Amino acid sequence: MLLVVVGIATIVVPVLLDGVILASRHMNNPAWLPHAKLHTAMGFFAAIGLGVGALICLLGRPVTDRFSMATGAYLAGAFWIAVLAAGCWPGTSYFFVDDPVYSHPLYRPEFLGMPDNVATAVLMIVLVVIGLALVLRRQKTSTD
Repeated sequence: MLLVVVGIATIVVPVLLDGVILASRHMNNPAWLPHAKLHTAMGFFAAIGLGVGALICLLGRPVTDRFSMATGAYLAGAFWIAVLAAGCWPGTSYFFVDDPVYSHPLYRPEFLGMPDNVATAVLMIVLVVIGLALVLRRQKTSTD
């Protein structure tokens, strides 16, 4: 169940936050070039594809199928791993650094000392690990 929640969140959260709630800072930001918006849209479709793939694996097979559960867990977590990895790429930032419209030197949306998107990604990855561990533990105890 936890893995399904992350799969659904992977489909909904990136598009809802960056495409709707924060659209003025992302897709509708007049300072963003069309190519930057293309990459954001690619992220949306990648998240949707990974989330749907996760749900197919998690809901389409019995929970006793370890490979499907592991694949579904990976697909549910892959987007969030990419969020963390993207911030390591030179020249990227989790904040609106140097954005001529939304940059503010004192405004750094954080949760538990981490940028909001990093905290969200870490939470989703932790939920995937816990969810997969619970599924595999349940499988092990049912086969003993």
